[in-house]
Amino acid sequence: AGAGHGGNGGSGNWDVSNKYYSASGGTAYDDMLKPAMPGSGGGGFGGVGGGVAVIVAGGSARIDGLVTADGLPGLGGSQYCCGGGGAGGAIRIEAGTMTGVGLLTARGGDGLASSNGPSAGGGGAAGRVLVGGTGAKSAAIRYDLEPGAPGHAYAQRGGAGTLALLEPGQQPSLIVSATRSYAEYERAITPISMEVVSD
Repeated sequence: AGAGHGGNGGSGNWDVSNKYYSASGGTAYDDMLKPAMPGSGGGGFGGVGGGVAVIVAGGSARIDGLVTADGLPGLGGSQYCCGGGGAGGAIRIEAGTMTGVGLLTARGGDGLASSNGPSAGGGGAAGRVLVGGTGAKSAAIRYDLEPGAPGHAYAQRGGAGTLALLEPGQQPSLIVSATRSYAEYERAITPISMEVVSD
């Protein structure tokens, strides 16, 4: 099964002598407004989860390069078994002022199908990203929080990740989005639980 982090991991399934079994994906965890935990690994011959990248600057921060915390795809299994995708990790960047045209990614890894049957690992969930500071909402920084695809249509795609943009004196902007089209696959959910307290 796929690993969870920003969303739930996709469920996997396997076939043993024409008997079909299903395994639920991992559950979502971590604080979407202060992500600090790595992505978990997928089940079976599962892929490794993404790591953690934290940048905290008292002044200005310009992000023009690539910052990545992607989960890895499931590994090769036997003819009956397969691996779930690893979950995306966490990226947290906070500064007095945010600018840049960089790319931040915390993608989930793809699940893997078995070599000769309908068994398949679920896709890993995407991770969590937070960018905070003046200009965080208007900067041209790009984000990729796509979940992993399953090994085939009998399994499930991972849940989308979460992106939080924070600016001083404003309510947080929370974005949950998966833009790539996998119409043939069911997707795991991304639970949202957030309380915002204003002064």
